[in-house]
Amino acid sequence: MDKLLLHKFIKGECTAEETALVQQWLNEHPEALDEYLQSVWEEPVDGPMPATMEQALLTEAAAWPGYKETPMVEKASRRWLYWPAAAAILIGIAGWWLFAPEKRFSTKQHGHQSTVITLAATGAQRYVLPDHSVIWLKANTLVKIDTQLYKQQFRIIELVAGEAFFEVEKDPAHPFIVKNGPVQTRVLGTSFSVQTGLPGEAVRVTVATGKVAVSHNDKQLDVLLPGKQLSVRSKTGAFTKNTVPVWLASLWKENELQLTDAPFAHLQLAMENLYGIRVKTNSREVNARHYNIKLNRNTPVQEVIQVLALLNQHQYKRINDSAWLLY
Repeated sequence: MDKLLLHKFIKGECTAEETALVQQWLNEHPEALDEYLQSVWEEPVDGPMPATMEQALLTEAAAWPGYKETPMVEKASRRWLYWPAAAAILIGIAGWWLFAPEKRFSTKQHGHQSTVITLAATGAQRYVLPDHSVIWLKANTLVKIDTQLYKQQFRIIELVAGEAFFEVEKDPAHPFIVKNGPVQTRVLGTSFSVQTGLPGEAVRVTVATGKVAVSHNDKQLDVLLPGKQLSVRSKTGAFTKNTVPVWLASLWKENELQLTDAPFAHLQLAMENLYGIRVKTNSREVNARHYNIKLNRNTPVQEVIQVLALLNQHQYKRINDSAWLLY
């Protein structure tokens, strides 16, 4: 990566294409961050820090636990950063993609000299792991990854909260494990989603491709194939198994879905996951029909309902803000 391009990115002067290029490169080469920041740290800086940057730095730094403001001392080589918090503060000021409002990223050193990466998303985000496996984070999702232990024996991801979809590179020597409390999902190479619930609610594992094994407190509960979903109670290990459409695992990160010869139950799932509404019926005909329609997340819900009714000769009415009736 051209260092000048990185400097442009830090200063917010990149074009949209350049920004996308840098974001992808940093995603695939997270270790380059330390090298870049070290080189920035070693460079002399002439002139005073811009007032806007100084204020942003102080605001960002003040949120750090244990932070105490210290007056900057002028030297021949002026430094704009408090080290070792420089990485996080600099990135916070510059708006680097991992600190953008859509996704927050931080690191923490532990006793065994490993680094735990914390990713939190407020919108659907994609993160590429060192082995080229991919994590898609749903809004309000938090995951943790120990970068030093990752791939030593296992590839372990801790899903703290929310929902994530995983596209796992095959590596039989290093099983991929997603942990959420006592519930573990183990795979060799596949794609699947894990959804945590509120306290007391079930953890849901849904498989799109391949095969995964789900366990609770190291006791295997079941092995899931594509189109299967397991709901596990964290406290007790009690679980239920359901058959679902394979697209359900990753639908939340998609903008479109093509339903082909889909039963009404699948249409209901699609409408709930794409638009956040429930579609009900008291008609045997509506319930028995199979549906062919391309759904787009950005299409207004009423237009979708109108098209469904028109194509299938149904009537419809709105029950409330989150429910519609087809009859």
